[in-house]
Amino acid sequence: DATFLVFQSYALGAIRVGALSHLPVIHVFTHDSVFLGTDGPTHQPVETFAQMRSMPNMLLWRPADGKEVNGAYAAALLETRPSMIKALSRQNLPQLAGTDAVLAGTHGAYTIVDATEPTLVIVATGSEVELAVNAAALLPAYRVRVVSAPCLDLFLQQDAAYRASVIPAGVPVLSVEAGVAQAGPASSPTPTTV
Repeated sequence: DATFLVFQSYALGAIRVGALSHLPVIHVFTHDSVFLGTDGPTHQPVETFAQMRSMPNMLLWRPADGKEVNGAYAAALLETRPSMIKALSRQNLPQLAGTDAVLAGTHGAYTIVDATEPTLVIVATGSEVELAVNAAALLPAYRVRVVSAPCLDLFLQQDAAYRASVIPAGVPVLSVEAGVAQAGPASSPTPTTV
């Protein structure tokens, strides 16, 4: 199925039953921004992403560019479970330097802008990755690492060594995503998220 993300609430019962039944369904939703619409701000509920991430047996994907969209589809074709939601932007997003379809599709999150011994890690999803990259460039006094996280649930399934290689322990983490944060420590990539 495919439609605007704002309409996912109409299909939520069916989406949830499919996920609980372990059906490998790919749901594609566009116009994922709570800020942008062709006629002004969309009527996107700010809790949409948190709601989808909390659904059992569901992977939410928010790719930053075309390469990450390819990675998300490759993951869907290789994965026999669970259901997946692809939340795609309607914005004209640039192809970002450093994005990687393979890492996106196999690991869920990876470093897109690196810094030696970072003093801050910015983790972003979807169209906000470009904003995070631009923000890091405005902070030359800091050693900022930017992490693109098109699928946070897949990232959290990786082994501890990989997660620590992307988000080092003891380094402050700034999460950037249009919406509300899901309550509880399980929603954070690391306990040091601020």
